Amino acid sequence: MLLVLVWLPVLAGGGLWASRARTRASLGGAAGAAVTLDLAVAVWAAVTQPSLVWRWGGGLDLVLEVSAVARLPVVLVPLVALPIVAYAAAHEEDRG
Repeated sequence: MLLVLVWLPVLAGGGLWASRARTRASLGGAAGAAVTLDLAVAVWAAVTQPSLVWRWGGGLDLVLEVSAVARLPVVLVPLVALPIVAYAAAHEEDRG
């Protein structure tokens, strides 16, 4: 579930870019929903503090975790992005 926090904005952005939606209402609604979902995942990650470890050979470990220090920035990034995306969607001209 921790990888969703990383890949959700990438996949949502790629999907919005590739979509054939022409109106700002549909694009803005989809973008707002993606950021809201990312915020929900971020709050979950801040509360549960998950970690993911990939064990490589030779004693090397790749660790991805939400530590106590990272709890605030994990939530703050999508929390700040949500009103920015909403404002941009309301003021962007329709495609084509």
